[in-house]
Amino acid sequence: MKRYLGAAFAAVHGPREPERLAVWVLEAGFRGLQPRPASRPLDFAALRHAARELPFELAPALDVAARTALADRPDRDLASRHSGRRAAAVAALLEAADRAAALGVDCVVLEPGTLPVDNRELEPVDLVRPGDGFDPAALQRLRERVRDVHLEIVCRTLWELCRARPELHFCLSAGRSSLALADPLGLELVLGDLAGRKVAYWHDAAVVACREQALGEAQGAWLDAAAGRIAGFSLGDSAPGELHLPPGSGLVDFALVADYVARSARRCPLVVELDPAVSPAELRGCHAFLDKLGL
Repeated sequence: MKRYLGAAFAAVHGPREPERLAVWVLEAGFRGLQPRPASRPLDFAALRHAARELPFELAPALDVAARTALADRPDRDLASRHSGRRAAAVAALLEAADRAAALGVDCVVLEPGTLPVDNRELEPVDLVRPGDGFDPAALQRLRERVRDVHLEIVCRTLWELCRARPELHFCLSAGRSSLALADPLGLELVLGDLAGRKVAYWHDAAVVACREQALGEAQGAWLDAAAGRIAGFSLGDSAPGELHLPPGSGLVDFALVADYVARSARRCPLVVELDPAVSPAELRGCHAFLDKLGL
């Protein structure tokens, strides 16, 4: 099983020089890094080149947004009724797809857009810290009223992306924003509609556990909705007000995750995604916990 480290953590704690960063990642017990935007931009092409003589590799999935991104995500308008906004999102994702291809990465991880915010019924809320005024029932009413039309739009948009970049997989992920379009039912409907396309699911265990706490969405519901279409896993933990903690320290059901990893028809990459506030001294314990579960 290949275990990678998330770029956000490496960008803060690792060395700046590419070859030294690759050695640091390997010595920390990981096969390589998952490409994604981070607080300190990493030159993944230079890193890949500098580490060409090392047993270092990039995870085969590029995430289009930073770990903390909410309203500023490049994929936020994938399901928009506004053709200009949707076209801008498609262009941004095609650029990300080109970066992935240039790095030898065959998956692009994204969220399938957001619920409409122009009606101002609800403001986007970070589900990690939703606040006392957050109303899940009002969110659900909005979701049920507008779900079908926006799921139809995002299916057409994803079909367009697949047609433009047929060599790549587009992997949908759960969002930490209250207005993220996907929920387990929405994920199942999108994957069903695009059954003949290279569209799959990337399970961010910490974000899904956060959504369970804030919205009541069972962790297993996401995995069940994507049965047979899971492409990878981000392994961080979640607790009230905190996200991407060391695995085993929060609310993620890692036994459940391990069961789905074991049942997966493909060898899924595993990415340990940690908040940069976590100490590097925690990495040994992360490995020990995941080793016990076969992750």
